[in-house]
Amino acid sequence: MGGFAGMGDGSRASGAIRWLARAGAALFVISVPLALIGSNVRYLFGEQRLYTFAVNRYDVPAVTGIPKPELIRATHELRRYLFGPDEYLRIEVTDSGGQVGPLFNPREVLHMRDVRALVQGIFRVQEVAIIVALGYPALRIMLDRRRGAYAIASLTWLTALGFNLAAIAFGVTAALGFDRLFTRFHTLSFSNDLWLLDPARDHLVQLFPFAFWQLSAGLLIGMTLLESALLALGAWWYLRRNPRPDEDRQGDQPAADPEPETRSAEAKV
Repeated sequence: MGGFAGMGDGSRASGAIRWLARAGAALFVISVPLALIGSNVRYLFGEQRLYTFAVNRYDVPAVTGIPKPELIRATHELRRYLFGPDEYLRIEVTDSGGQVGPLFNPREVLHMRDVRALVQGIFRVQEVAIIVALGYPALRIMLDRRRGAYAIASLTWLTALGFNLAAIAFGVTAALGFDRLFTRFHTLSFSNDLWLLDPARDHLVQLFPFAFWQLSAGLLIGMTLLESALLALGAWWYLRRNPRPDEDRQGDQPAADPEPETRSAEAKV
């Protein structure tokens, strides 16, 4: 009876290990795209050259009546706000007439509070996703050596390939109807209508007009596609250069002994 009990415990343990392995693989598949997207969002929001590009490209000094040096300084403060702990955005600027006042009105400030919460939420997801995307392969390879490495490469290849196809489809959809996608994103991401701003008077949309977000979305999709393609290429290269561990082990096994009849015939000779 003790032997049967032990077998039952072993079966349950094996089942639990298989379940954990599958759960880890599923988390890895989800974490890789999230890590790529989140890292690129973090980079783009932190890239000062993108803010400066907006000021120059959309002739913001002429539109707002605020000198370019003041606007560039304001974008530095805006970037720090998105990454920082302050709940509300407070930026004072001096316009072309020498008047000092807030760059953004109360509605814009409240919307930026929502934007900051969303952006920092994406950062937290990215950080967790990176831990999973790096931790699961390390653990799998540590426990299963070559078999684990081959399994991770296979999983990476399938994940990156599937994500690339999805990203291409999303990119085509965005190119054909970015205005609808833009509106849908805001209605899903925010629980209010503070994002509905007036380009004739609200500095936030004068700084970052619709065309800016269209360009930024293209950059995000393009960067993520490139990184995912590189992951797929690296995984494919590994799989091509390394045989499946089961097949490799079979090839290393010593040849089977000859049949008894063959041995007896050789002995007679």
